[in-house]
Amino acid sequence: MRMVTTVYLFLALAFPVWAEDKTSRDTKYVKAEIYYYGWDILTRTKLSLEFIRQYPKIKTSIIDPFETNSLVEWLMLDRMSVASHDRGVPEPEDPRLVIDIYEVNGKRATFFASRFNLFSEDSKKRRAIDDSFREKFRFRQDLSRPPGQ
Repeated sequence: MRMVTTVYLFLALAFPVWAEDKTSRDTKYVKAEIYYYGWDILTRTKLSLEFIRQYPKIKTSIIDPFETNSLVEWLMLDRMSVASHDRGVPEPEDPRLVIDIYEVNGKRATFFASRFNLFSEDSKKRRAIDDSFREKFRFRQDLSRPPGQ
């Protein structure tokens, strides 16, 4: 009887570990906030990240850790490379999209995109973006294109 009780106790204590969702253990990021101003809007002055956060055309919050980590994976941050600048000082491009990603400990990592590149907040790292990236943040249909293109 003691052996059976020991086995049941072991299974009861071990089951939650076995049943735990792998994504919850491997989650680095828990939340993301996306602020979109518009790729094609003409402005008189260069926009700041803070301006886009305060006056976005679209704001999206992702509060599911799995979805947040999927976004981080989709952004391909590991493909960002050191931005080369002629004068050694980063010359930030005009931001149109701001992405704030929050870690489990509350630390925020910010990235922004111009029409052509995705940047780290300090503009020291970047990677090129294309139409497929930009289209993920557009919600209007371009009537000049046939459906499916």
